[in-house]
Amino acid sequence: MKPVFKGETFRIILVFLVSYVLFLFLWISVKDSYGYLITVIASKGLQAVKDVKVEAIKTVGDRYVVTMSPERFRSMLVVDVSVKTSTYTFNAPLTFAIMAAFFIPLRKRLLSRGEKRPYPVLLRIYAESCLILLCVHILFVLSLEGERLTRIMMERGYEEMGVLKLGFWQFLWGFVDNMVIRFEPFLIGAYLYFRRR
Repeated sequence: MKPVFKGETFRIILVFLVSYVLFLFLWISVKDSYGYLITVIASKGLQAVKDVKVEAIKTVGDRYVVTMSPERFRSMLVVDVSVKTSTYTFNAPLTFAIMAAFFIPLRKRLLSRGEKRPYPVLLRIYAESCLILLCVHILFVLSLEGERLTRIMMERGYEEMGVLKLGFWQFLWGFVDNMVIRFEPFLIGAYLYFRRR
């Protein structure tokens, strides 16, 4: 009777399982710092997109509260937006484990194509994957803050009611939250699969 898994397939599965456990423990220790960095970058990005000023970013339990005020109404309106890091990073250890599992087939593919030095190419591929992941997380926080801020400003009369403007922010945040974040590991896996080809 032939074994179900042998050779390369067994090594890929083993790399995935071991790296998932390692990344899970590692992620617990760096998650808060990463979340703060993403929140700062996204909040500064929102300053450029909308006419707002980030007044403060405070840690409250397991979340960050970003205090913003529109530049035109700084003395009159302050908006707090709560961002929970685990809401958009819960898939990160699984994503990193999938990335680790792709190392063996990617390296094999490069060597079979006659690549003498596969590691610089692999480094570039993994840097691209990490950049995609970073952009997805920044987009999540930026769209969350943009949607909350736009809705609150419209409700309080500081911004004209605009169905298109509010609809854009609601769609962007809803799409990133319900589609992109949920399928993030598979998006990165698909990217690595097609990058391999």
